[in-house]
Amino acid sequence: MNHAKRALELDEHNAEAHLLCALTLGNPTQLKNLASGAMKINQILRHV
Repeated sequence: MNHAKRALELDEHNAEAHLLCALTLGNPTQLKNLASGAMKINQILRHV
């Protein structure tokens, strides 16, 4: 995730950087904690 965040810092309009962020957040349906899963979904949606 650090590389994806750094890529966004360098160019926040870079679509590939946003895709990397979304992909590195993982699959929220696999998370055990529902609240944590909801937070991850919001993070993913910001990048797609």
